[in-house]
Amino acid sequence: MVEFDFVSPPSEGVSSIEFRVPEEVIEHEDDYREGRYHDVITLSAVESDDPSTCAVKYDFSYVEGGLDRLLQDSETWYEDGSGAPEQARPYMLTEVTHKHVDLSEDYTSAVVPVDCAASPTDANKTALVIFRQFDLRPRFAYAKVSVMKGGELFIQESDIRRWQADSNGNWIRD
Repeated sequence: MVEFDFVSPPSEGVSSIEFRVPEEVIEHEDDYREGRYHDVITLSAVESDDPSTCAVKYDFSYVEGGLDRLLQDSETWYEDGSGAPEQARPYMLTEVTHKHVDLSEDYTSAVVPVDCAASPTDANKTALVIFRQFDLRPRFAYAKVSVMKGGELFIQESDIRRWQADSNGNWIRD
């Protein structure tokens, strides 16, 4: 497993990546620190039920109170009545419709089918790792990850809202 710091993606394909918003950023983002759901999200390549596609497994590690916030926020996700909390939760965690997500009953893991990437630089077929915070704001941090049929993961894009790393790896406001 490789840790990703939102600065330097692994130079080679890996089978599992641990994503974590840097503490330096969390320290300066009161709203995010107090309202976030996750501490760590791990993404792993897994065998797909459909041999023509790939699949990824998300493992979610919640901060204290994070799962309760997620469950509460899912109650209001579809305020217009177009869905139910059970439909909102998979989407809140993966941005994939509930019909395509195999979410564990305790919300600690999910398996999602994804189209296999044609090459390590294929940015069109990706899985999304999302760090959200309470009150349904847009993504605070995210990474798009492509998956090769052989089980290798490649980070195609990543961002932390309002933050960027300088050339020395220090986090500064964007």
